[in-house]
This record gives sequence, C-alpha cells and structure tokens, in this order.
Amino acid sequence: MMKQKKFNVTYRDLEKKDYPYIEKIIRDTWNYDSICDKPSTAKQMAKVYLRGCLTQKTFARVAVCRDRVVGIIIGQYNGDRKMNVGMHIKSFFCGLRLMLSGDGRKVGRQFRGFDKTDKEMLEGCGKKFDGEVVFFAVSKAVRGCGVGKELWGQLRGYFRAKGAESVYVYTDNTCNYKFYESQEFERLDCRELLVSPRGQRFRLEMYLYEYNF
Repeated sequence: MMKQKKFNVTYRDLEKKDYPYIEKIIRDTWNYDSICDKPSTAKQMAKVYLRGCLTQKTFARVAVCRDRVVGIIIGQYNGDRKMNVGMHIKSFFCGLRLMLSGDGRKVGRQFRGFDKTDKEMLEGCGKKFDGEVVFFAVSKAVRGCGVGKELWGQLRGYFRAKGAESVYVYTDNTCNYKFYESQEFERLDCRELLVSPRGQRFRLEMYLYEYNF
C-alpha cells in the first residue's frame, strides 16, 4: 500500500504576491497550454481568468507549502459585495491584451460559449442564491492530502457566519466535480458543449451545483 506523502501546509488570506503561483495552477488545472497555440496565450488566459474572479471576491484564502501557493478558494457573498473598480479595470485590460492576438481571439470565442452556458443554467434553475464559490483549485502535488477540504471548510464557515442559506458553483467534467458531491453539494443542471481546441472536437459536460446550509 502506497503511503500518502505528508505536507506542512498553512492557510492565510490571498495576497498580490500569490498571483503568479495561482496563474500556474490555473494553467495546469484547465490545461490551457494544450488548447493554445502559444505559451504566451495560455499565460495571458490565466491572468484574465484570475482577475475576473477577483472582481467578484468577498473572501479569498490560499494554502501555502514551502512558500508556494498550492491551493486557493475564492467566494462571493452577495451581502458583502462591493464594486472593485481597480480590479475591474485590470481585468478589462488583461482581456483586451488577450484579444489583440489571433490565438487569443480564437480561444476567447470558446470561452464565450462557456459563459453563455453557465448563465443559462443559473437562469434555468429558477433559484436565488446568497453567494457563489467563484474559484476553487488545488495543485496536483497536494491533491488527496485534505487541502481542498480545509479550504472549502474555511469558505463554508464564512458563508455560515454571514447567514447564507444556499450558494452555487459552476464546474465541469475536466475538474474534480466529484469532490462537490462528496461535500454534499447537489447537482442542479448539466449541459453539453461541443468544443474544438486546436482542431480536436470533444463534448464538455458543464455542471451547476448547489450547497444548502
């Protein structure tokens, strides 16, 4: 029986210095380098994604091991949400830079389809939620070591302290969506989307999950 490797992991609030590590986790988690023709496009996509998440955040915690971020969770509680003008501006210009390249525009068209499907699922469920799990990812190096459970536990505690009754999360079959089921999330919807990264067509399953307190 293989022994599980132990890591000394600490948890703290997100800081700006963490962004490069998180962008690397994003690239690895969603395989951006496999769907982009150029590494520079994959790098810019990760910047765009992270800054888009940061425009929504009211809670953000990271897991750190050996001075490197190995996990992150970002949540939004509607009652705490405020307009972050500076981050919105940064997000806009990151997106603009991505669209200035042909490779970036091609990949951007794929992601517009993802956003449209997410909105359709949320509108179609007919429910109102108190918040959202905006972004949640753990580095491959520490998966299975309880880092994800700890991060979710901290965000769950934040939602509970705010009096949230239900929150939602978008995920898909390229991620560890079974984790949400193990934590008592309920699947509300599933949609299929045909994607063609670098000319290779496949069907992506996109999910909407709900957690009730």
